[in-house]
Amino acid sequence: MGLSEFDLKVPDFETRLKILDKKMEHENLTLSVELKEYICAHIKNNIRELEGVIISLVAQSTLNKRVIDMKLVKDVIRQFVSQVDREVSVENIKLLVAKHFDDATEKFAGEDKNERCRHSKAIVNVSCQKLYKQLFENHR
Repeated sequence: MGLSEFDLKVPDFETRLKILDKKMEHENLTLSVELKEYICAHIKNNIRELEGVIISLVAQSTLNKRVIDMKLVKDVIRQFVSQVDREVSVENIKLLVAKHFDDATEKFAGEDKNERCRHSKAIVNVSCQKLYKQLFENHR
């Protein structure tokens, strides 16, 4: 039985809280219920991200001699969420590709014969196909 045969799902809120408690215990860290719930409400996709938040909080607290309060938690989570929690959508794919190639998104709909524009369209099309394939596989 290979790893691809397992159905890996994002842990629910309660499971993330339990995992967070274990990671905090390992780091000898204590946080209020409010801070733990805030972390688990915002870090949803990946347990490594949860670990990263804890490590960052400990580092920020230790190196900068800061108390771990809601402001610090929000600052640390903002770094993780801005990197990870961007919505993947057709529009965002178009915007990202257009920005990379310095194109306008309107060009993706037209019949432009420009080689660069055709290349941009191809990237958008392949990316969207992969997105939809992944969405359908996740909902089986």
